[in-house]
Amino acid sequence: MRLFQPLIPLLALFAHGAKADTYLVTAQNLMPDEHITQYVMGPADKDAVYFEDDGSLTLPARFLAVQGSPFLLLSALGEGGLLGNGQDTIGDWTGQTNHLETAEFEITTDASSLRIMAMVGPELEPDNYLMGLADLSHDNEITVPLRRYDLGMNEGTNQTTYIGDDDVIFTIRKVAD
Repeated sequence: MRLFQPLIPLLALFAHGAKADTYLVTAQNLMPDEHITQYVMGPADKDAVYFEDDGSLTLPARFLAVQGSPFLLLSALGEGGLLGNGQDTIGDWTGQTNHLETAEFEITTDASSLRIMAMVGPELEPDNYLMGLADLSHDNEITVPLRRYDLGMNEGTNQTTYIGDDDVIFTIRKVAD
């Protein structure tokens, strides 16, 4: 076993995968009456953190969708979890994006694709959220419309319904090395 000990640091380097890249993210809130909470992003290979086997949201994802707090989901994502902040404070919550405003932030990740999620503020509906999937593996700049969903809690159906995908536009641009 001692023969392989010098290789352990080298193997650990390869286990971490690709080099992390930095991206400038612009998130445009196109909704005239609703704000967006902080954006939680994680590698798509951690989708089990977001979804149960039947496709419904996990507890950490539901907590973000209904309460707007990102911390349970970020904790579940672990090291790969990322938080994107807007520039507004709404109530006691910082990092929000007001209606018809734009958030800009940088992220650094080695993921080839990211799951993106945020709560739609409860101004009109108390249980709507946004979700999208960004494939970072091909282009230096991509545009991702975040899809809007309703959890169906206030309607009493408890069935998630797709609403549309023109409310928030995410643009992710690789920052030059």
